[in-house]
Amino acid sequence: MRDEIGHVYIGNHWYHALSAKRGLDAMKCFTELLHKYRIVIFKGAINTDARIQAGFTQCELDWIYEVEQTLKSYIKSKKSGQI
Repeated sequence: MRDEIGHVYIGNHWYHALSAKRGLDAMKCFTELLHKYRIVIFKGAINTDARIQAGFTQCELDWIYEVEQTLKSYIKSKKSGQI
């Protein structure tokens, strides 16, 4: 678990650092990428404690959950022909 937390911490750190360097809003950019490529980032439950240890804020975790739910609903609607 420690290796995974370190891995996620490094990725999260560099994503935010590079977003800031490019003048991008990290969360907005991430949302746009998820929607553009229709990516579902978590298949199962999120280990909230591990994500916080890896540098995620509670705000980021709440945001990820909301984005995931919206995207899952969109994909489900599209598959059922409602969109």
